[in-house]
Amino acid sequence: MMFVKTVRCLRWNYQNTIRRLSVVYAAYGAPGDVLSLHTSGIGEEKRGPLGPTEVFLRMLAAPVNPADINMIQGTYPIKPTLPAVGGNEGVFEVLEVGSKCSKFKQGDRVLPLSAGWGTWRSEAWCSEDDLQLVPADIPVIAAATITVNPCTAYRMLEDYQQLQEGDVVVQNSGNSGVGQTVIQIAAARNLRTINIVRDRPDLQSLIDELKSIGATEVVTEEFAQSYRMKSLIEKMGKPKLALNGVGGKSSLTLLRLLVDAGSMVTYGGMSRQPVTVPTGLLIFNNVKVYGFWMTKWASASSPTARHEMLNALYEWIRSGSLRTVPHNTWKLQEFQSAVMQSMEPFHSKKQVFVNEI
Repeated sequence: MMFVKTVRCLRWNYQNTIRRLSVVYAAYGAPGDVLSLHTSGIGEEKRGPLGPTEVFLRMLAAPVNPADINMIQGTYPIKPTLPAVGGNEGVFEVLEVGSKCSKFKQGDRVLPLSAGWGTWRSEAWCSEDDLQLVPADIPVIAAATITVNPCTAYRMLEDYQQLQEGDVVVQNSGNSGVGQTVIQIAAARNLRTINIVRDRPDLQSLIDELKSIGATEVVTEEFAQSYRMKSLIEKMGKPKLALNGVGGKSSLTLLRLLVDAGSMVTYGGMSRQPVTVPTGLLIFNNVKVYGFWMTKWASASSPTARHEMLNALYEWIRSGSLRTVPHNTWKLQEFQSAVMQSMEPFHSKKQVFVNEI
């Protein structure tokens, strides 16, 4: 009983000494035009005491992902009720639990389970059923960025081909968040990767960076579409799996590299160009073409499958095989700079909001 009173006192002090901040949008459009900073959460100004199975949370860290931008623009399949808080991913600390909450205690770190949750906020209230516990030894930034890119990379490497040590995986968008995680998980599994990136002024620096985290080969789109790629494939062997985050001509390049009965998985379309599959590759090479959306997988999967996936990722984090994503940190008050930085071309760092109190 004393514990409950102490926690409620903490909540009272916190709410009355710290401004509640959230980055919100009341209409769909360009982030620079529609995002604004509110000093209290959407619908929280009149919020009463916690329900029996609710928890009161403080945001620790929440990244800016491409899907967040698309959701704000109104181009994402999920469209939250407006006005809405931005952000789909993050890690929170439990500050208070309801009287019948059995899953969490004060001080626990938790992840939201559903997309469109609204993580760009200093505080939140929700049902305990909407959250999943994070082990205390997982670093904050690693926990905040685990449910989108690492989970996507894990599932694509796990579900579409029975990959064995030494097998080759090819991917475009090799320096993206998913791409960098694919490189590291593949290296941990003793798979070899060919990573295609766009040419840029600091290309060698990027190549060195990706090889430092386990990339086998890093080439440009121009290289991949030239005769030189044939020599590289002859040396390494044809890929069993291709991962496409770009679409258009780049995805066609991936398809033509695959071994017979190989698979290409599309998880993004940065070029905004369609994926075209030549009839001959389907008939004579028996290639398989799939689409993957992490949100759909999560909604259809069992809690056991989700726990197994996250536990595997946690073990790679603990061992150092999966590093914390390169990142810049921002206060919520700096949302404009953080969001604009995330939309700049040729960037490989994640922009992450942190809650400073």
